[in-house]
Amino acid sequence: MSDLEGRNYDISVIEEDDRLKRCRNECIGVEIWGVGIIIISLLVCYLGSVSPENLSYIWGYPAWYVIATVIMIIGALGGILFAVKIMKHPNLTALDTGEEDGSNE
Repeated sequence: MSDLEGRNYDISVIEEDDRLKRCRNECIGVEIWGVGIIIISLLVCYLGSVSPENLSYIWGYPAWYVIATVIMIIGALGGILFAVKIMKHPNLTALDTGEEDGSNE
Protein backbone atom coordinates (compact mmCIF):
# COMPACT_ATOMS: atom_id res chain seq x y z
CA MET A 1 0.00 0.00 0.00
CA SER A 2 1.97 2.99 -1.25
CA ASP A 3 -0.66 5.73 -0.90
CA LEU A 4 -1.07 6.06 2.88
CA GLU A 5 -3.06 9.30 2.69
CA GLY A 6 -5.49 8.27 -0.05
CA ARG A 7 -8.81 6.50 0.36
CA ASN A 8 -8.50 4.27 -2.69
CA TYR A 9 -7.28 0.95 -1.37
CA ASP A 10 -8.30 -2.67 -1.20
CA ILE A 11 -9.42 -3.90 2.23
CA SER A 12 -7.67 -7.24 1.72
CA VAL A 13 -4.32 -5.38 1.56
CA ILE A 14 -4.67 -3.93 5.08
CA GLU A 15 -2.24 -5.49 7.53
CA GLU A 16 -2.49 -5.40 11.30
CA ASP A 17 -0.12 -2.86 12.80
CA ASP A 18 2.29 -4.51 15.24
CA ARG A 19 2.23 -1.44 17.47
CA LEU A 20 -1.46 -1.91 18.15
CA LYS A 21 -1.41 -5.64 18.99
CA ARG A 22 -0.44 -4.84 22.58
CA CYS A 23 -3.23 -2.27 22.74
CA ARG A 24 -5.75 -4.97 21.77
CA ASN A 25 -4.42 -7.28 24.47
CA GLU A 26 -4.59 -4.51 27.07
CA CYS A 27 -8.17 -3.76 26.04
CA ILE A 28 -9.13 -7.41 26.45
CA GLY A 29 -7.45 -7.46 29.86
CA VAL A 30 -9.37 -4.38 31.01
CA GLU A 31 -12.67 -5.89 29.85
CA ILE A 32 -11.98 -9.17 31.66
CA TRP A 33 -10.99 -7.23 34.81
CA GLY A 34 -14.20 -5.18 34.72
CA VAL A 35 -16.48 -8.14 34.08
CA GLY A 36 -14.73 -10.11 36.83
CA ILE A 37 -15.22 -7.34 39.38
CA ILE A 38 -18.89 -7.02 38.44
CA ILE A 39 -19.46 -10.77 38.71
CA ILE A 40 -17.74 -10.95 42.11
CA SER A 41 -19.82 -8.01 43.37
CA LEU A 42 -23.05 -9.55 42.10
CA LEU A 43 -22.18 -12.84 43.78
CA VAL A 44 -21.56 -11.03 47.07
CA CYS A 45 -24.88 -9.20 46.72
CA TYR A 46 -26.79 -12.36 45.83
CA LEU A 47 -25.20 -14.65 48.41
CA GLY A 48 -25.17 -12.02 51.15
CA SER A 49 -28.81 -11.05 50.89
CA VAL A 50 -30.82 -12.95 53.50
CA SER A 51 -34.09 -12.29 55.23
CA PRO A 52 -34.20 -8.83 56.87
CA GLU A 53 -34.24 -10.17 60.43
CA ASN A 54 -30.95 -12.04 59.86
CA LEU A 55 -29.01 -9.19 58.25
CA SER A 56 -25.76 -7.98 59.77
CA TYR A 57 -24.93 -4.30 59.41
CA ILE A 58 -21.73 -2.31 58.91
CA TRP A 59 -21.95 1.47 59.40
CA GLY A 60 -25.74 1.25 59.18
CA TYR A 61 -25.76 -0.54 55.83
CA PRO A 62 -26.28 -4.26 55.16
CA ALA A 63 -22.94 -6.10 55.24
CA TRP A 64 -23.38 -7.49 51.71
CA TYR A 65 -23.82 -3.94 50.39
CA VAL A 66 -20.69 -2.63 52.13
CA ILE A 67 -18.60 -5.61 50.99
CA ALA A 68 -19.78 -5.24 47.38
CA THR A 69 -19.03 -1.50 47.48
CA VAL A 70 -15.51 -2.11 48.84
CA ILE A 71 -14.90 -4.72 46.11
CA MET A 72 -16.01 -2.23 43.44
CA ILE A 73 -13.75 0.50 44.86
CA ILE A 74 -10.77 -1.87 44.99
CA GLY A 75 -11.55 -2.99 41.44
CA ALA A 76 -11.67 0.59 40.19
CA LEU A 77 -8.37 1.44 41.91
CA GLY A 78 -6.81 -1.72 40.46
CA GLY A 79 -7.98 -0.70 37.00
CA ILE A 80 -6.50 2.77 37.43
CA LEU A 81 -3.17 1.33 38.60
CA PHE A 82 -3.18 -1.03 35.61
CA ALA A 83 -3.77 1.89 33.26
CA VAL A 84 -1.11 4.09 34.83
CA LYS A 85 1.65 1.59 35.63
CA ILE A 86 1.32 -1.27 33.13
CA MET A 87 -0.14 0.16 29.92
CA LYS A 88 2.36 1.85 27.62
CA HIS A 89 1.71 4.36 24.88
CA PRO A 90 2.86 3.23 21.43
CA ASN A 91 4.52 5.85 19.26
CA LEU A 92 1.88 6.39 16.58
CA THR A 93 3.83 9.07 14.71
CA ALA A 94 6.49 6.68 13.40
CA LEU A 95 5.38 4.84 10.26
CA ASP A 96 6.31 1.14 10.35
CA THR A 97 9.57 1.68 12.23
CA GLY A 98 8.54 -0.42 15.20
CA GLU A 99 9.51 2.33 17.63
CA GLU A 100 7.59 2.67 20.86
CA ASP A 101 7.36 5.66 23.13
CA GLY A 102 7.00 3.48 26.22
CA SER A 103 6.13 6.40 28.47
CA ASN A 104 2.95 6.55 30.49
CA GLU A 105 2.31 10.25 29.99
